[in-house]
Amino acid sequence: MTMDELEMKLAVRHIVDGLLRKMKGFNSGGVFFFLGAGFSMRLPGEQLGVGSAKVIAKELAEQVGLEDEDNLLRLSEYIEVVRDKKALIGMVKEHIDNNYCIKESHKMMSEILKVMNEPRELLFSANYDTFIEDYYFSTYNKHIQTWHYNDEFSNDKTLYKIHGCINSESNIVLTSEDFYKVRTHDALMKRLFSIMRENTCVFIGFSLEDQDLLDLLFSIRALNENIGQQKHYIVIPDGGMNKYRLKYLKEKFNIEHIALGRDEILQRVLEDLKKKVMMRE
Repeated sequence: MTMDELEMKLAVRHIVDGLLRKMKGFNSGGVFFFLGAGFSMRLPGEQLGVGSAKVIAKELAEQVGLEDEDNLLRLSEYIEVVRDKKALIGMVKEHIDNNYCIKESHKMMSEILKVMNEPRELLFSANYDTFIEDYYFSTYNKHIQTWHYNDEFSNDKTLYKIHGCINSESNIVLTSEDFYKVRTHDALMKRLFSIMRENTCVFIGFSLEDQDLLDLLFSIRALNENIGQQKHYIVIPDGGMNKYRLKYLKEKFNIEHIALGRDEILQRVLEDLKKKVMMRE
């Protein structure tokens, strides 16, 4: 067993121990998952599933007669100006509906929720889709308690859709103005600051080559320069991120790299979690 594999095993153990603490109701030392676009989108070689931001941008650009535009933020702002926000949201929703596909990641995360008895504040998602919620309801006949961006803030939900949801279309976050409103949402930023300072955060589905998550992290830290010494993790397959960016994340936010795919890390966490929960029973 290589040292890298040993470190991964220790990271998984740390995550599972944090989940067990959360199940016991501890207010610190727990684990929170942050889910990015890569958590839901189709992976290289797959035919089914939601496209990446670039794929969605190219698809929408064709619909409005633009060529060679693959930046979803820029394109969203263009469509909002030449058409309107309702039309923009409708186009994004149509892409998600046309590419509806529940992945293994949604199934395993749903099972983690079930094993943990749907704890408060476990998932913070930047995705607009409802794949986790839909699978959970179809499998367990129960709705996940969910907070949507622009709802009155509450810390008693299980899933937080911080960029909105296609089921609450007027609140979908797509333009620079929208993202600014998220980063200046006082109650949300204060809660995220407390979470990062006192718990471990696991980021899955983020490339961090995109600026959005870094902007969010710095907005959280802006509340207080001392964000604490809690260890966090970013899950990205080996070779998927620039090594200097990894060092930067480690220095600024104590985020360590787990070189696995989304399904691999969830499978390891789920298997270990189920074993330990069964041992406790």
